[in-house]
Amino acid sequence: MSLEKFILYIMWFIPIASYVLFIPRYKQRNAQISFLFMQSFTWFFGLVTVDLGFIEYPIRFFSEVNRTNFSFEYLAYPVICVF
Repeated sequence: MSLEKFILYIMWFIPIASYVLFIPRYKQRNAQISFLFMQSFTWFFGLVTVDLGFIEYPIRFFSEVNRTNFSFEYLAYPVICVF
């Protein structure tokens, strides 16, 4: 496994673990709402920035389907915004 793929797998593990471990149960509803809200923004703006050529992701999951970084756009950045 290359270093880049390892970093992508870590980008999946850390946000999921931090979401489960550090968000109290009574705040999970608010966290889920903000997570989904930020996913919609990052999806749209991620597609726009990649299509305009502002950023390029050389190593990514689902490379044959989408040119954006699925791990960052749909998981890592929305979890960061939850905190």
